[in-house]
Amino acid sequence: MKKSFKSGYVGIFGLPNAGKSTLLNKIIDFDLSPVSKKPQMTRNRILGILNDSRYQIVFVDTPGFLDPKYKLQKHMSEEISKAARDCDAGIYVTDPVMPSQKDISTADSIAVPLILCVNKIDKLKNKGLLLPVIDEWRKTKEFAEIILISALRGDNTEKVVPSVLELLKPGPRYFDEDALTDRTDRFYSAEIIRESCYDLFRKEVPYSISVVVEDFKERYGGKKHYIKAVLYVERESQKAIVIGRNGQMIKKLGALSREKMKKYLERDVFLDLSVKLMKNWKDDSGKISRLGLNN
Repeated sequence: MKKSFKSGYVGIFGLPNAGKSTLLNKIIDFDLSPVSKKPQMTRNRILGILNDSRYQIVFVDTPGFLDPKYKLQKHMSEEISKAARDCDAGIYVTDPVMPSQKDISTADSIAVPLILCVNKIDKLKNKGLLLPVIDEWRKTKEFAEIILISALRGDNTEKVVPSVLELLKPGPRYFDEDALTDRTDRFYSAEIIRESCYDLFRKEVPYSISVVVEDFKERYGGKKHYIKAVLYVERESQKAIVIGRNGQMIKKLGALSREKMKKYLERDVFLDLSVKLMKNWKDDSGKISRLGLNN
């Protein structure tokens, strides 16, 4: 008897810098969701779609759980809540240490069936230290499964999809068979630039940058893209840092972003970057909306 086609939305949850985006990229085998060693890289929900003749899993990469201190972070928290309400199942990603009270309360707040992925096990020299960690997690919540992984190296990540499928029911194919995400190349171009900002700048600077792609055109019969993007910062001092002396930093940012875009878009890119001031945009709902961060 032929098995029913399965489908569903699966949220990827966890505290900032747990490795959620790295895990998504590994599962779908594509660098879709931007990653950084700095926390709070993800601001919007990002869908990564895994297609197969037997199933379609729509993974939802969410921002890290946090206590909102300004309106942008409140928006990020709302994105998490929406994903937790709308998903059919979830994956909770955590570090290989004893769970904090924040970790416990966060995982407990997610009502859908949940798989626990204890990430970054490659960083542990003594794997025996994981046993009390797992025991402590088992006391806090009933998980569908607990999987020890290294999202960065791919250790045990092949176990995640079969475990997810056990939680999903028969359903329709929500997206085309060749769909990878619901976001546009224009959106990901802005995300690539912002990811590069996290690579290059320190302290609060990358957190105060929002990127808007104003122009996105194919040229030379689709062999090259022209992309014009504006980086919005909150203070003049940040603008000076992003531009750099004699424009050196923005040139470096452009070169780094362009190489990533060429890999993602699979074609040459002409990238035109500029920096503008938008004071205190992170704490202004109107400005957040104009920057497209509530979409």
